[in-house]
Parts: sequence; structure tokens; C-alpha cells
Amino acid sequence: MLDPKRLRAIRKARGMSQLELAAALDGSPAQISKLESGKSDCSVTYLLRLAGALDVSPCELLPGQVSATLPLDAARVANDPMMPPALRRLAADSQLLARLSIPPIEPLEWAALATLSPPSPLTVQGYLRVLFVLRTETMV
Repeated sequence: MLDPKRLRAIRKARGMSQLELAAALDGSPAQISKLESGKSDCSVTYLLRLAGALDVSPCELLPGQVSATLPLDAARVANDPMMPPALRRLAADSQLLARLSIPPIEPLEWAALATLSPPSPLTVQGYLRVLFVLRTETMV
């Protein structure tokens, strides 16, 4: 999900070393090095933390083809044949979230859901679980 070259360019533009960025995230310089070299990827939660530490929108750290499609909304997801079928069904059912007392999905959340690469296709319920985890972890 993370664009390693963008991460490195933004970090350098901010005048931060890998050590300084790692310290801001309570992480290790080795982890930042792996992210910037493309040897490792990060969770949505870590992406949000990186964006916060670098004072940029999380979208700026995503690959070009993903960030170029933002902002995503339910209508764009539902009508995009390249989106996973279960995600399209979730987006098309405008009443599902209301029936479950779940607040509407925000554009960045749609982007996060759209960039998932699970080993096997997710169901609508699977996407809702990911959304729950995403919202729970970003509140911390």
C-alpha cells in the first residue's frame, strides 16, 4: 500500500533522518529503512501514524494510481468494475451501515479498504471487520 519512494522523498523534504522519524513513531530506524526500500509494507494504522509524524495527508504516501483515484466514495467504489465484488456490494447497499448503526465510511477509509490485498477474497462481513479494526486502532 505504501509508496516507498514517496515516503523517502517526503521524509527528506521535512529534513528528518530515519532515526528522527522512527523516534516520532516509537519505532526503529530499521523499520523505516525497510519501508523506504520496499522490503516491508505497513498497516493502515501505521500509514496514518506515518502521515501524522510527517504532517501530510495519508493519501500522499500512497502509490500514484491509488492517490489519483481519491477521494473515493460509495458511488465510485460501487461502480468501479476493478473493485473487489464484496466491496462493491458494501458500497452499493446504502442502508446496510445505517441498519447496523455504523457511521458512514469516509473517503480515506474507502481508500484503505480498496487497497487491501488479502490472500483470499474478503466478504462484506470481512470488510466490515477491517473497518472496525481500522476505526478502533486509529482512535488510540
